[in-house]
Amino acid sequence: MGYLACVVVIAFWPTPVDRDFRGLLYDLTDFFGARGMPWAETYRLIEFAANILFFVPFGALVTWVSGRWWLGIVLGVLVAVTIELVQGVALPDRFSTAQDVLANSLGAALGAGVAILLGLATGLRRRHPAPPDLGSNGA
Repeated sequence: MGYLACVVVIAFWPTPVDRDFRGLLYDLTDFFGARGMPWAETYRLIEFAANILFFVPFGALVTWVSGRWWLGIVLGVLVAVTIELVQGVALPDRFSTAQDVLANSLGAALGAGVAILLGLATGLRRRHPAPPDLGSNGA
């Protein structure tokens, strides 16, 4: 529940959430810039990766709770689109981009995959009750 509360706060915060981390971002972009990667490309790469990581737990949680990998992906895409629409319409200081939807969707898919792999590796796959056997009536 705490993770979902964080998603809501981060997604709908009225100003860009990286504002307080600009020093760290500048340090990272300087580091990669010294190795030939331009600042703008470095920043876009960091932001894209952060958006992917942001939704990995979402895809994993939905997949684990529902037992359906595709639901983790579909809900991840729907939530990502909703976040970007709200940011674009109601939060003028935030930036709504298709790239964020793509990154969040990739994160949800990655999270669903992680949940599947962990379930297979640990044998903790969520089992759904088997449907009743209507063909056997004891005769």
